[in-house]
Amino acid sequence: MVFRVDLRLRPEGQAGAICNSLAAIESYYESFGRTWERQALLRARHAAGDAWLGEAFGKTVEPFVYSRSTSTSTIEDVRSLRRMFVAKSGDGPWNVKLSAGGIRDVELVAQVLQLLYGGRRRELRERTTLPALHKLGLAGLLSGQETRTLGEAYRVWRRIEHRLQLEQGRQTHALPADGLELACLARRLGLASAEELGAAIDERRRAVSAIADTLGAAWARPQAGQR
Repeated sequence: MVFRVDLRLRPEGQAGAICNSLAAIESYYESFGRTWERQALLRARHAAGDAWLGEAFGKTVEPFVYSRSTSTSTIEDVRSLRRMFVAKSGDGPWNVKLSAGGIRDVELVAQVLQLLYGGRRRELRERTTLPALHKLGLAGLLSGQETRTLGEAYRVWRRIEHRLQLEQGRQTHALPADGLELACLARRLGLASAEELGAAIDERRRAVSAIADTLGAAWARPQAGQR
């Protein structure tokens, strides 16, 4: 419970071995790897144990993550994943992580562009979301306004997420349904009222959702230095 690990994300899921050799890892991702696994590995980094092995793992999966032959099917895979997240968030209070315009939407925009272009442009290979957005903006794959909108919203969403989880002592991402609890959250974020918080969230989530709705459109956008 201190370090939460979802073992279902390993190769072959619950049916696979908990520990794999590098050769088995390479064989799996070459033959069966899916787009969502590429997305997850975009953010992978060595956290514990043998540093050499962690580095070797990263080099082993790099050709899978940053494929030079990525097609537009990647875009549809990510869009399908987005629809699943939004459906999972349900009809209750807005979910800062999964609902349209939330944390996942910001991350998906960055990830799909990295998957599409990172195989040919090493400067786009970045493990953290905010620096990735900055690099995508510099590359001309996001406009300046899009970069600012996504980056500012991501910072706000993470602040809200952290305060929700500190208050409740558990992993949660849904805004409080109770008006008093929502007002308390607003004050902890430095806002005067629940209404002010609601207005700030609505403005940002609509802007993020509008960008995420065009997911993959930059595939056809000329890159910097090209006509």
